[in-house]
Amino acid sequence: DVAASLRPQAEVAGTTIEVKADDAVELRCDRSRLRQILLNVAANAVKFTPSGAITITITTQGDHVEFLVHDTGIGIPAADLDRIFETFFQSSAALARTPRVNEGAGLGLAITRDLAQLHQGSVDIASTEGVGTTVRIVLPTAGPTAPVVGPGVGAGQEPPADD
Repeated sequence: DVAASLRPQAEVAGTTIEVKADDAVELRCDRSRLRQILLNVAANAVKFTPSGAITITITTQGDHVEFLVHDTGIGIPAADLDRIFETFFQSSAALARTPRVNEGAGLGLAITRDLAQLHQGSVDIASTEGVGTTVRIVLPTAGPTAPVVGPGVGAGQEPPADD
């Protein structure tokens, strides 16, 4: 869903978006917040990949689901990586770009980190300036009270009963 919503914008820039996912990924979370997390990260990938590729990989790792959003974009300077999750912070690489790329208030990654932590998960970033960035989001498969989100299960719905 997130990739499909960003694909037109990516294609204008000559960037491709590919999604690779395990067949049976299921987790308990707030579906709209998960979408917001992925949309924030993938939209940044599109914004900072003027041409190239973005790959979103979703895998189950034991009791966690791992989301990797990898791009071949402009990357983040090493000096900015320690501050990248700060509210209102924008990387010097972002500020040096054209006005189209420089949109935003520097809130997306701070919100993404906070939402992941509310789901008892984490977010980290690895990046090389001029090469690209990988954002890794890890969420537990079983949150304390959130509904199950998985194949055939929508927000607020219980999974089918095991007979």
